Amino acid sequence: MPLPFQPRSLDADAAAFIQRSGATDRAAINAFVRGIKALGLYDNMVCWPLRSSQNAGTGTTAYSLGGLGTFNGTLTNGPTWEVDGIEFTAAEDHYISTTLAHWVDEDTFAFCVAEPASTAVVAFSSRLGSGGAELWARNINALSLLTRNSASGTANALVNLAWPASGSYYFAANHGTRSAKAFVEGSLSGANYSSATAATGTGQSQGGNWTIGGSNPFVGVLVGNYEGTIPLCGAVRGNVNQSQNAQFYTLYKQTLGTGLSLP
Repeated sequence: MPLPFQPRSLDADAAAFIQRSGATDRAAINAFVRGIKALGLYDNMVCWPLRSSQNAGTGTTAYSLGGLGTFNGTLTNGPTWEVDGIEFTAAEDHYISTTLAHWVDEDTFAFCVAEPASTAVVAFSSRLGSGGAELWARNINALSLLTRNSASGTANALVNLAWPASGSYYFAANHGTRSAKAFVEGSLSGANYSSATAATGTGQSQGGNWTIGGSNPFVGVLVGNYEGTIPLCGAVRGNVNQSQNAQFYTLYKQTLGTGLSLP
């Protein structure tokens, strides 16, 4: 089956990531980087491609990709590199710690691709600490998007989400300092959520660095220990509009996400 993109000369940033990480899927990485730059997101983005051919594929370092800076992650407690992403086991508290410090009171766009091993797990958590807005996509069965006031701990169900029944899926959340909105696959899900529902009170700073998997992550999957595979996680410092998100999703499916069961 032919690749859905044309091979091109290596972009300098793609080449640097390939050399640093040892990734072998050169054409897909190159096409993804070029596409992200065309969307105007590269300079403010950091992500962790986690399919074995798109990163180190061995060892305990998950190399970061993006113009925001170098924020490599450390595989902790033994998650494993697999063809379709890093596999996490809940019982072993697998997670990846990163060197990306949490942003406080700033617009943030967080995204992930995941294939949970069970429909009973929480699928995604993305937080903006002191702004009070926090989005949870609970589990695939519940299909609910929640927001939590990080000061009081109160969660409010807002909208149902049309998750696929099985396989990999993509979720993204765009936080303002007092608002939040969610994208499922390439589309905006529900309305924009203002401070009336998404964030009340003063909130609290979450502090620390961003984590993928494990319990209570800042970006990626889960509140509680994740069980399943993650091919990609990342964030953009700033806003990403609906059109950019849709284009980002399509770009990922046609490059780094080729062969995954994304709708």
